[in-house]
Amino acid sequence: MDRVLPIATDMEAIKYRSLSEITAERLRQLIITGQLSTGARVTETEISQIMGVSRVVVREAMLMLMRQGLLAKERNRFTRVVDFEKKDVEDVFDLRIAIEKAAAKRCLGNGGLEQELTSRAADMKAMLSEKGFDKERLMYKDMDFHKSIIVFSKNERLLNVWEEISGPLFILLYRYINFSLEYSLNYSHEEIIGAIRDADELQVNKEIERHIEDTKHAMMGIFPS
Repeated sequence: MDRVLPIATDMEAIKYRSLSEITAERLRQLIITGQLSTGARVTETEISQIMGVSRVVVREAMLMLMRQGLLAKERNRFTRVVDFEKKDVEDVFDLRIAIEKAAAKRCLGNGGLEQELTSRAADMKAMLSEKGFDKERLMYKDMDFHKSIIVFSKNERLLNVWEEISGPLFILLYRYINFSLEYSLNYSHEEIIGAIRDADELQVNKEIERHIEDTKHAMMGIFPS
């Protein structure tokens, strides 16, 4: 696999990455795109042979992905790609709503965040106007928009929770949401930005919840009860 996506999204400075981090990102990409299917068994030996790195490197990479919620250790000691049920979707999106609301409360009236979000929303709109836009790149930009709110809150605990759910969230969005359709029908980034600019906590809570709930309901309709 030639392409290796950066561990950091484009809102973070480029930094040195260890071989374990690079391996983790390559594995993450295989999981997100479905080349490693949900529920698939993953072994250190197999990944070591495929990627040409030591089992020690693979073991460290797999531990990183376990922390990100992409791999899970079974009772029989096998490691598998996480699988999702309807309840998992609800849990992830409800938690996302809670932490974004908590973070936004700390950022009300923050001009720096308003500029950051406005720039990111403009980038996404420009991408949507392109024929055959890069869905994966758009998703990273969308995730960065929402992560900006967490970062500007300067709450490390909220950021840690965001990092834990970002892997499963990305898988769910990549595999099950038609981004061009979702964005054309429900594009509420501007409303979130406006509520933060106006320091209106009730409105920002309403807009964050509406924005995320619409995607959550669309996705839960895909999963069997």
